[in-house]
Amino acid sequence: MPGNEDQNYVIEETHPELTPEEDKGQRGGDPDHTSDPTVTPDKPDPERVKQVTGWLHDHRHPPRQDGLWPYLLIRAHPGDTGVRQPPVSYFWESPDVRVYSGDITDPNSATPVLHPTPGQPHSVFVHVWNLGRLPALGTSVRAWWANPSFSFDASSPEPPHYIGGTRVNLGDRTSADCHQLVRIPGLWTPVVENGGHECLLAVATHVMDPASGNFAASTDRHVGQRNVTLAAPSLDLAPLLIRLGAALTVGSDLQLLHGGADVKPILLAHKIVAGRDVVLPQLRDVVTPVPDHPTIGHLGTVTRTLGGHAVIPGAASVHAMMAHPQVAAMTARPSFTAIDRTALLRGRIDVQARAISPAVAVVQALKVHDLTAGSIARAVSTSSGDGNLLRFQEVRNGVVVGGYSVIVQG
Repeated sequence: MPGNEDQNYVIEETHPELTPEEDKGQRGGDPDHTSDPTVTPDKPDPERVKQVTGWLHDHRHPPRQDGLWPYLLIRAHPGDTGVRQPPVSYFWESPDVRVYSGDITDPNSATPVLHPTPGQPHSVFVHVWNLGRLPALGTSVRAWWANPSFSFDASSPEPPHYIGGTRVNLGDRTSADCHQLVRIPGLWTPVVENGGHECLLAVATHVMDPASGNFAASTDRHVGQRNVTLAAPSLDLAPLLIRLGAALTVGSDLQLLHGGADVKPILLAHKIVAGRDVVLPQLRDVVTPVPDHPTIGHLGTVTRTLGGHAVIPGAASVHAMMAHPQVAAMTARPSFTAIDRTALLRGRIDVQARAISPAVAVVQALKVHDLTAGSIARAVSTSSGDGNLLRFQEVRNGVVVGGYSVIVQG
């Protein structure tokens, strides 16, 4: 008999072995003799596959503007949407960096200036945009000034000087406060040594949309750069041209271009012309049109040679563009950076000593009597209108690395 101890009892079940026929009889067969149909897949439609793949790709990788992030921008030109690939052209003419004479708190009560007065205080405003779907709360906006130069990368001889900074809350792109004209705290006083021809830089950054950390306005939409000055007829541009020549790096060429109708948005953005249309200059033959670039004219190039600075007029510079193999093969439009070096040097008209500033050399090639803005304006136009936009741009290894624009009035 079992005692007080627990006992486990295992009952093993046994089943008889069935033949296939017996197993079929007990389990039930297929009385209707039905079976799953044999499906032959259709041959995939390549066009449909392409459409579906494209749809999945677009929805898997939405553009930055359509994602749930801020999308900060300081424009390089009117109509700028922030695209920086390829790098934007003429990135140093930002309409969003504005300067006002004196201590101004309300920008609507004053008119911006394009030629600040040396030694006098000025207020700096930065127009900042958020084109993203998420508000950019606590956006940092800062500004710097720098001596006239073409670029402000690590190789620049002198770093920019800090003016000031503040923070601003920007709404998403559907709200009215997605862009604001922000006043930079403190005042900026242009130094007398440069005659007021300083460069201004502005950076907008946010923790969810950070800037790159440098001043590469051509590739970073967070950076605005203003290297533009308006020169009255009597203004002597010699100090500025000498300074620009000194800023040109070894191995770079200096090109002088005429901006033509591109002067319009600059004058309008800074309210230099108000209440009427901009009057464009009547150009002389010294301004050589560039094919496929109706608003651009070439005035000359200066390149370094063993004997000094070779000066090439505008017509020969355009010819060197057209002689480049890439252009000759019709694989690309004429480019200011695609130049046949041999053809360029064949067109030189003069070789200046290395002591001569390249910027001065290219302007003197226009047969000016002096380096005042009025003389230069009369050399390139029979009637300067509201101004001739001259662009001094540095080209290094086939890439435009920077520039400085001067609007000369006759």
